Formats: sequence, C-alpha cells, structure tokens
Amino acid sequence: MKTRIAMAGLVVLVAAAGGIAALGTPQAGGAAVQLLAIKFDAEGTLYAADAKNNQIVSYGLADKKGKLAPVQVPDLGAQLAKALSCGADEVVVQDLAVHPASFAVYLSAGKKGTPETRLFKVGADRKVVEVAIGELKKAAAKLPDGTQPFDLAVTAKNVILSSTGRDRTFSSELHRVPLPLAEGKMLNAQTELYHASHKAWETKAPLVAMTAFTMGGKEYIVGATKCTPVVRIPVDEIGDK
Repeated sequence: MKTRIAMAGLVVLVAAAGGIAALGTPQAGGAAVQLLAIKFDAEGTLYAADAKNNQIVSYGLADKKGKLAPVQVPDLGAQLAKALSCGADEVVVQDLAVHPASFAVYLSAGKKGTPETRLFKVGADRKVVEVAIGELKKAAAKLPDGTQPFDLAVTAKNVILSSTGRDRTFSSELHRVPLPLAEGKMLNAQTELYHASHKAWETKAPLVAMTAFTMGGKEYIVGATKCTPVVRIPVDEIGDK
C-alpha cells in the first residue's frame, strides 16, 4: 500500500517571506475531501486523487513567484495536530508537493483512521496554514466506481492516476485524462507485469509511486510496483484496453 507517514518534523526548500498569496477561511464552502496524492504541473495547478469523492481534481492556486530558502519545521506534527484537533501521534501526512513558482510546500494531512484530509501550506516563517479549498478554482473528472488511488503523474498533455482494481483484488489500473481536466475524457487501462527472471506474465501489482518524463518527444511514466519492479509505460498506450 501507499506509505503514509506521521511526521513530527520537516526540512524543505520554500519561498522567502512575502512571496505567498493570502489564504482565506479554511474549507470555506468546500466539501470534505481525502487527497491521497498531490502533484503540481509546470504552471502551478495542483492535481489530486480525491478518494472520498472518487475523482481526480485540480485546484488553481494564486501563488506568486518566490525564492528558494531552506526552512526547518521541527514542530510540524504539533502544528498539524492543533489544526486537526488531535494528538501529534494521530497526524497522517498523505502526500506533499512543491509549487514550481513560489516553492511553497503543500501538504495533504488528516487524522489517523478518518476518511478526510485537509490541505496545508508551509511558508518561510515556518507556520503551517490551512488552504481554503472551497475558495479555489476547481475542475474534476470522476473515476470509475470503487477506484482505490495510489499516485499521480502529470505531463504537459495528461494527468495519470494509478490504482488498484475496482473489484478490490490484487490488480493494477491506470486512468488517463487529457488536459485540461474535464469529465467524459477518461481512458482506463489494466496493467500486467512480465517477470523476465521467471519468463512469465504473473502479476498485476499496482504502481504505488510514479512520476512522468518526456524522451524523444514522447511522454512516459515510470513507477515502482507493489512487488518491487520498476516499470516504464508510454502514456499514449494508456487507453481503454
């Protein structure tokens, strides 16, 4: 399964003070979410796998350009615990991503054992501030019923989500949505691994972590599966098959 880390401290590179747009009231007007994976594109749009609402969602963020500055947050767990109204040992950070322009760090975090998360932002002042998701410009694409997300990858043309099977067995699926994100454009594919040492097709292990890159003008994802192998998959081959 996707590793989920309860964090007591964090060392990151974030924006210098003054480079961050003001944030509004936490969750103002926004429905509850469970963001298990988050990634930025090159323009600063945040994409997320929302397991609670069974969708891929994007948020437009108004971050200003910032400068890299090392910031240590030794009391991250305590700050998140206060915001989540729980003990520090109950805080679960699902994922983090760094804004490409402001270099601010965004965290998806929640209370252990609950199906909800909230989005937080770490600034150069070492303060953890909750982001008002309900006030952000949003787009979404519904996932097939029962999808269990693992990770996201974002390219210039597509957003790709890895998941385990909708039938809740040991299986692997990839979901691709051409950008801009919208309903009705999702392509779904199942993957199966060939083990060269065994000379057999023998597992449908899901990709629990992945990233995207371009080589020779073609988009790829590269990911680590639950049963150890690292694989490379051409993005344009992710279709309804």
